[in-house]
Amino acid sequence: MTPEHPTRANPSVNGGSEASIDRKVKRLNELFSLLGSDPEQNINVIVQQGALIMESACALYNRIDHPKTLACWAGYDLPPGFPGNDSGADHMCLQIGLQGSHQPVAIGDLDQSPIYRDHRYFRQYGI
Repeated sequence: MTPEHPTRANPSVNGGSEASIDRKVKRLNELFSLLGSDPEQNINVIVQQGALIMESACALYNRIDHPKTLACWAGYDLPPGFPGNDSGADHMCLQIGLQGSHQPVAIGDLDQSPIYRDHRYFRQYGI
């Protein structure tokens, strides 16, 4: 998957105008002033502020802890009952992580993609 990033040339990614993108970049820069020396707290701050900046329904930071086990280390506004750990092979994050590309991935119109149809948590939690 090729990551898409909002730019002045392509402001349509995440539905933003140039002014909207500039505001988001300013808020992202302000986020760095909130970071401290505790890495776990920094991850929580980045997830929370990232969700607010991107106007996301929710946000999470996942990590592959054990072979083929996806762990949610930090989340913001997650649905009640959202599992913290899961080894389900149908996880988009797990599939991408195991590919080892180490590149960011953005999927526009997620609810229109085959990933949404095939992923049980997207359907179950409406995210």
